[in-house]
Amino acid sequence: MGVFSTEQLVLWVVRNPTQNDQPERSLDEILPNGFLERTKDRGLVVWKWAPQMDVLSHDSVGWFVTHCGWNSVLELLSAGVPMAGWPLYAEQEMTRVFFWMR
Repeated sequence: MGVFSTEQLVLWVVRNPTQNDQPERSLDEILPNGFLERTKDRGLVVWKWAPQMDVLSHDSVGWFVTHCGWNSVLELLSAGVPMAGWPLYAEQEMTRVFFWMR
């Protein structure tokens, strides 16, 4: 079992983490080999963008993994969805700390 093993259905929204001087990579280049095949019965991978407030407002959403960007945190609070923080850079670590100290 890997880090992301779960018995729950998962929606993954994946964006390309490019640098300004690098060309955009495909979904197959970003994800581990065989990821889409291994997870096809347990989830859906969406490339680049999904309407986050629509997703968060859906009755089937039980929790949300967030990078702790301010907009995402505000949308989560508005929707009342529990979150797991996975900060990546900038203010995200500070935002995670503030919301977990409550």
